[in-house]
Amino acid sequence: AKERLDRAQQATATGSFEIAPHDLREVVWSRGLFLLMGHAPDGPMPAARDVLGEIPGQFRRRVKRAFRLVVRGRAQSPVEFRYRHPDGRERVLRVTLDYRPDARVVVGVVQDVTERSLARAEIGRVNQELKAANRELETARDAALSSARAKSQFLATMSHELRTPLNAVLGMTSILLDNALDDESRTVAETIRSSGETLLRVLNDILDFSKIDAGKVDVEPVAADPDAIVRDVLSLYRARAEERGLALNLVATGDDGDRVMADPVRL
Repeated sequence: AKERLDRAQQATATGSFEIAPHDLREVVWSRGLFLLMGHAPDGPMPAARDVLGEIPGQFRRRVKRAFRLVVRGRAQSPVEFRYRHPDGRERVLRVTLDYRPDARVVVGVVQDVTERSLARAEIGRVNQELKAANRELETARDAALSSARAKSQFLATMSHELRTPLNAVLGMTSILLDNALDDESRTVAETIRSSGETLLRVLNDILDFSKIDAGKVDVEPVAADPDAIVRDVLSLYRARAEERGLALNLVATGDDGDRVMADPVRL
C-alpha cells in the first residue's frame, strides 16, 4: 500500500506529512514529499522548523497561522506559498491541513500547483487587457455618440441657415415670373427657380439625418422628359460657358416629349 501511495503521489506531484503539534520535531514525510521538496528520499527527515525556514516570510506566516487554527478545530482553506526548490526554481505549492484529534497529529497534503498558478496569472493578465480594451471601446463609443449629437446639431443649424435664404430666393423668383418679362429674362428667371428647387431637394436629402445614418437615400422615379432634364443642366452652366467663349447646345435625336421613369434630381 505504501508503494502504491508513493507512486500515486509521484505521478500527481503531491506529497504528504504528519506532524505532532506538541513537538514540531516529530515529522513524518512521504516519499512523494521528499521528491516534491527536492530532498533525497533516503536522507534524514527534515524538522518542521527547517522546512518553514525555507518558505519566504509572508507565506510562512500564512502556513503557521493555518496550522494553529486547524489544531484548534477550525477548518482552513488550502494555503498556497512560494518555495525555492534546491535546483533554484521557484515553485508554488498548496498545502491542505487536517487535524486528527484521536492521533493528535496534523496531516498535511502538499501539491505542486506552479503551472496552475501561472495559468491563473496569465488569465488575470488577459482579463486586465480585456478590461482595458473595453474601456477604450467605451471611450470610442462615447466619442462616436458625442460626434453624432454634434453632427445632428450641425445639420439642424445648417437646415435653418440654408433653407431660409434659399426659400427667399425661390419666393422672389416666383414673384419675378408673375411680372411681364421678355423672353430672355423669363428664361433666366425660370433657370433660377428650377436650379433653386433642385438645390432645395438635394439639400433636403443631405440634411435628412435618418437617411445619412441608414446609408440610404431613396430614389423617387417619375415620368420625366430626358431632354428637359438635359436642358436644365445646360442652363446651369451656359452663362459660365459663354464667359469663356464656349457654346453649349443640345442636339436631341429622340421624339419630342418622350418620357422615361427616372429621378430627375439624381439624374
